[in-house]
Amino acid sequence: MHEALAMLLGLLAWSVIFVPLFIVWWLPGHREKQALKAEARRREERLRRRFPGRAA
Repeated sequence: MHEALAMLLGLLAWSVIFVPLFIVWWLPGHREKQALKAEARRREERLRRRFPGRAA
């Protein structure tokens, strides 16, 4: 019983340490990808307005 409790506490400690580290590592790249997608959407919208008959 004590071993299982210690294992759970160990997992909790590792998750408390590594989950924020993962978020800090992952978030900047994710935001950059979102910005690139938004830029591509804006560019596509601009082209669609400029050439209405063109299939995008």
